[in-house]
Amino acid sequence: MSDSKELGRLEEQQVRSISSRFFARDLGSHETPGPGSSAGCLGRGPLALLFLALMFLTVLLVTIVVQVSKLPSSLGQERFRQEEIYQELTQLKAGVREFPERSRQEKIYQELTQLKSAVSE
Repeated sequence: MSDSKELGRLEEQQVRSISSRFFARDLGSHETPGPGSSAGCLGRGPLALLFLALMFLTVLLVTIVVQVSKLPSSLGQERFRQEEIYQELTQLKAGVREFPERSRQEKIYQELTQLKSAVSE
């Protein structure tokens, strides 16, 4: 009888072991890799590179946003400077127009002065 009980226990253990293997396989259960295993996880090197790349992109994005926010004020300053230059140019044009007239008037004045001195002699 002890042989039959022992044989029953062995058969029961085999059935349990077989059924647990099939059950685990049917559920898609996998053994989880240990800390030394490289399956399914990134090492520290690639993770650090990923973090550095993310930080670089964040700094780049903030820099771009700051520069774009300064753009409208610099455009306003440029427009104001262009208006000042236009006004100066207009004044210079007016001065150039007057210059030949002054030069002509000065020549006439000099001739008149010479004629006066010639008449008075």
